[in-house]
Amino acid sequence: MYSSTMFEGRNVHYSTDNKPLCSFSGKLCKLRRLNGYAFCVRHILEDPTAPFRQCAFVVKSSGQKCTSAIPETQDRE
Repeated sequence: MYSSTMFEGRNVHYSTDNKPLCSFSGKLCKLRRLNGYAFCVRHILEDPTAPFRQCAFVVKSSGQKCTSAIPETQDRE
């Protein structure tokens, strides 16, 4: 379920076939948007209205955090 007004982001880019690409503000991202959102799966956390959160997994050996987005309803720690 998503709201009828989509959070667009700062940048609007289009593919060669004129389909909207990810609106990531950092640089041009050539990945396709998730259905109903202005961002790809890699940058969906930039959308404050999206029902995703950062994965809480931490690699024990390095202390590095997972950078993937997961649905808010999933429990991965």
